[in-house]
Amino acid sequence: MRSVEGAFVISKLQVAKDYLLTRLAGLGRAGRGDGGVAMPLPVQREFAKMVAVKVLSWVREDGYPIVVPALSLQPAGAETLICWKGMRLPQPLPGAWVATNILTFEAISYQVKGHWTGTGRTGAILVQEVYAGGPPLPGGRVA
Repeated sequence: MRSVEGAFVISKLQVAKDYLLTRLAGLGRAGRGDGGVAMPLPVQREFAKMVAVKVLSWVREDGYPIVVPALSLQPAGAETLICWKGMRLPQPLPGAWVATNILTFEAISYQVKGHWTGTGRTGAILVQEVYAGGPPLPGGRVA
């Protein structure tokens, strides 16, 4: 790690608001085939949870990775994850290869990789790969 570039505070009310705004923004996208890889239903269910640790990471232009929270990240159809860009945090460039991870309180973890798109107040990942973070296939590709 080279640096910690900032800290933030977010209230439970703000988390709920961002989650609901993302859900509304995703309604128009659900059901569209965007040309990505379909996430298995258990992965979609976990990413749909509001109470979980979700992060987004990518490699910046200087060659170093960055990790930011993406608490509102959730499915918008089987091939897309969408999030609200409400917090003033760094964002990947459109088309960037990104990875996201979820860790739930039940110790369930998945990693999804794909291409980032950003439109207005939302950002989205067109899913290309999905990996399990725990049993029965720890680290194994599931889609």
